[in-house]
Amino acid sequence: MPNRDFLITLKHESGLAEDDYQNVLYYETSGSGEVGLSVGDVEVMDGIAAAYNASFLTAFTGSIASMQIRAYAPGLNPTGPLVTKSYAFNATGLPAPGEVAICLSYYSEQNSPRKRGRVYLGPWDRGIVGEFRPAASVRTNILAFARAIADIGANSQATWMQRSMVGSTPQLPVATYSPVTNFYVDDAWDTQRRRGLKPTARSAGVV
Repeated sequence: MPNRDFLITLKHESGLAEDDYQNVLYYETSGSGEVGLSVGDVEVMDGIAAAYNASFLTAFTGSIASMQIRAYAPGLNPTGPLVTKSYAFNATGLPAPGEVAICLSYYSEQNSPRKRGRVYLGPWDRGIVGEFRPAASVRTNILAFARAIADIGANSQATWMQRSMVGSTPQLPVATYSPVTNFYVDDAWDTQRRRGLKPTARSAGVV
């Protein structure tokens, strides 16, 4: 069965691509190789969207207007994604700094850099990021999300995978995929600076 790279984009209400929040999940699906798309790929996309909606509608800020998922074949994709699908995602949380994230880590058999992947979750509601550390209830919710994306395969003949690009070059990207066996989340915030707001004003001084 072929591997697929699923790019998940949470679309910001500003409409600017640089304000969107993105993650990539990897699956072995029941697709039909490098051409075409099978029901298995679409079911994985639907399952990812359902997991996000079930876990984060009230936890993420209301600045997120919708969700888009794109399915790619591994390697270079000069013709673009195999399929693009949009989903409703009407988050209701209060605004907070968008660069504050919580990292969901996962790995295949061995928790080492070559076998580990990460999903940087956010933007979080103001009340959640107001805590010194992510609350136990928030971490429990993230683990439930991880279980949900792992269980997608039960209905779509798909397996959640970890991807390694060790040995690849920009000219010849070679990905190695391994089944995810474990996942975890720590009680510490992560900072994704590229997700922060662009400055709209500057205060300065002179010496």
